[in-house]
Amino acid sequence: MMKDWCVRALSRDSARRQSDGHAESNNPLNHLMPRLKLPALREFKRCFLLLAVLPFSSNATGSNYSAIALADLARAQQVLRDAHPAVALKTDRPFNDWFVRGYDDAEKLAMRAANARQVLAAVRYYLSGFRDGHVAVWDPNASSKTMWAGWTAQWRSGEWRVVRAASGWPTPLPEKGAILIACDGLKPSEYIDTHIAPFVDRRTGLESVLDRLALLLSNRIPRDGIWEREKPYSCTFESNGETREYRLDWKASDAGIYSSNRQRPRTGVEPWGKNRYWIYAQQFLSSDLEKNEMEDAILAILSVPAKADVVVFDARGNNGGSSLFGYQLLAALMRRDTPNLESGAQAWWRPSRISVDWFARLARDELARAGPQSVRYRKISEMEKFLKEAHQKSGPDVLVSDGAIEGSQYPSPPEGDSFKGRVVLLTDKNCASACLDFSDLVLAVPGALHVGEATSADSDYLDIAVVDLPSGLQMAVPQKVWIGRSRKANEPLIPEHLFGGDIHDTPSLRAWLEPLL
Repeated sequence: MMKDWCVRALSRDSARRQSDGHAESNNPLNHLMPRLKLPALREFKRCFLLLAVLPFSSNATGSNYSAIALADLARAQQVLRDAHPAVALKTDRPFNDWFVRGYDDAEKLAMRAANARQVLAAVRYYLSGFRDGHVAVWDPNASSKTMWAGWTAQWRSGEWRVVRAASGWPTPLPEKGAILIACDGLKPSEYIDTHIAPFVDRRTGLESVLDRLALLLSNRIPRDGIWEREKPYSCTFESNGETREYRLDWKASDAGIYSSNRQRPRTGVEPWGKNRYWIYAQQFLSSDLEKNEMEDAILAILSVPAKADVVVFDARGNNGGSSLFGYQLLAALMRRDTPNLESGAQAWWRPSRISVDWFARLARDELARAGPQSVRYRKISEMEKFLKEAHQKSGPDVLVSDGAIEGSQYPSPPEGDSFKGRVVLLTDKNCASACLDFSDLVLAVPGALHVGEATSADSDYLDIAVVDLPSGLQMAVPQKVWIGRSRKANEPLIPEHLFGGDIHDTPSLRAWLEPLL
């Protein structure tokens, strides 16, 4: 009953505020967030706290979406307060500033949520402000129904180019190769910065992020719900010296997202020419690996001759997962010459209750996946024990060094002769998280060559735990912070040789790579 009263009260207040006042002029989302009066905020603060711990159905209807958004938002901030290393570290000024200021802005937005998409958008507006791919929120039950306006543009060679255009569309469309000039009167970058990035990912300096955001100019993807689904209304293009405006005509289709259905190769080894080997390392998510896939790949790498000329680690499509998998693949090749984690850097964990519970869950999942003999299961169990003891001894607000873990997070490399040839790392723009950890290790091998596309990037906060929010949304929060790491926060790795073609065209890529070896 108390929940229902809060919902009704919040709904009445939301309706009142829609006709009262206007937003501060220096906020880029003025048209979304009207001025809120402090007495009203105080009046409902108790409701927000109550709603944050009450369950809501993700199928909720009517006027309670603002209450659902506020409950999720309050819980998201509490998760950060309880588990994020920056809260205990207390030295990250941008984080701590946005922790408070960003919440205030997101709270105003959440009060206006009128549907499930805007619930997600309001929470993501807050979390995206930390500019960290490891602080995220998503809907695990998001619909797969995608809407398309018939064309897709991406940033190519300094211009917004149409890279895909439908045939047989019921209304006129720009042709492939046309230059996108504006949408709803804004330059594409301005439109993205205002209407898309705040609700998805604000790291627009990363090419992989920019590609994802540009898709949302002409694709409506449920997992990336933005606040105003109906926009843009029209976009202007230039082609063959002529400028033309096109009104967007939305249809149910995912053709604007997928150029082809590419099947990921199984992790493993294949010969490539004379005395050379190609190792596919494109998946580090345990939940997406086939049974014994990683174990079979490690055995295959152990059979690569130590005197082979070249080994290529192909990490295309790998956007993270377990860093242990990457270490095991490299260690199977390099044996006793496997690089150590960079000297001078130190990882510190925050032993929160959330982290302890998360590692317990990971241990159960790995035990079911691979059995008690799994190296990963043993290492996860050791981490669970380490964090649990630290939590009980010092509490969740004292960071603990991973150097204090009994043994190592990684097993000892296998015995045998180390590989003596040349190691090549192939990446694409989506390489992030554990893929970046893997890249750091591979590039620490003397003489290693990096080719392909520049990677994505991550912050100094890593190793996520996943937490459920009241509505059923799920949230990621990092548990560990690197201090002294040479690769800076949100800094991509740039290959020595950049491939300018289709990164997924393996025959063309191999032909390009041949003379570089």
